[in-house]
Amino acid sequence: EAARQYGVTFDPFEDEEIEKGTYVNGIKEGPYTYKWSKTGNRQEGTYVNGAKEGKTIYYFSDGDREETTVKNGIPDGPYIYHYSDAWGEFSGYTQEGTYSDGKKYGSFTIYDKNGEFHDEGTN
Repeated sequence: EAARQYGVTFDPFEDEEIEKGTYVNGIKEGPYTYKWSKTGNRQEGTYVNGAKEGKTIYYFSDGDREETTVKNGIPDGPYIYHYSDAWGEFSGYTQEGTYSDGKKYGSFTIYDKNGEFHDEGTN
């Protein structure tokens, strides 16, 4: 079966959620985009054999951005959180850490907008 585009609209939390991507042989495969109409947030990533897999980027409406690694649909591996201008003196800072089985796990490090060490902590 040839690849075909899809667009699905949900309303699970009274916020219209729109997913767009591709089906191959009836299974989600390849790049996808989720958008939430009320919040303006969106997520971009890739489906592999029906599961979210690999690098996923979540864009927040305030300009923040989180890049995560997803395995079988669950965040698992390194993440980088980019702070937007909404954070005032912390704008341009980044936080690096790790997800394990969908939860932030272990230590994290925060870098300033010049990439210099700022702080560290534990999740």
